[in-house]
Amino acid sequence: MLNINLYLIFVALVLLSSACSSKKEEGIYGFIEDESVRNTIFPLHDFIDAEAEVVCVLDPYQSEFSKVDLESERFNKYLTNIAHVPKENYWSLMIASEAAIKKVDFSIARKRFFLTQFEIDRGVGEKLMFPQGFTPKKCAVARKATIAKVELKENIYLVFGEVE
Repeated sequence: MLNINLYLIFVALVLLSSACSSKKEEGIYGFIEDESVRNTIFPLHDFIDAEAEVVCVLDPYQSEFSKVDLESERFNKYLTNIAHVPKENYWSLMIASEAAIKKVDFSIARKRFFLTQFEIDRGVGEKLMFPQGFTPKKCAVARKATIAKVELKENIYLVFGEVE
């Protein structure tokens, strides 16, 4: 009888864990997909694990991180190990904790673009009004990591960064 109860508790914990993970993913995917949500931010602390230390964005077409990026050596080793191939319509969040690295992919949809740090550095983002306290970045400390969703000329731009 004790074994059955322990088994049922284990199953309940697994289902609860799965539901929480699913709920977290619904939040970020809903934020990205909902076209009525504009000029706002989505703090990633609700999406990522509490143990996460650093979050970086892997842009479309990007195969590796520059040596100046936080955790670049670990991320590049991970990307090599999984045989990462950049895709045109996808960007990823790379999430690092002390124990592990996780890669989460997102697609880019019609009228919704991902604005890279390279494009921002070249002045493309100058016309965008970012939410107060938001700073575009390539990598961020996990507790400050954020995605901003801004609009310009009927297009929606997603920008990774951090918020104070």
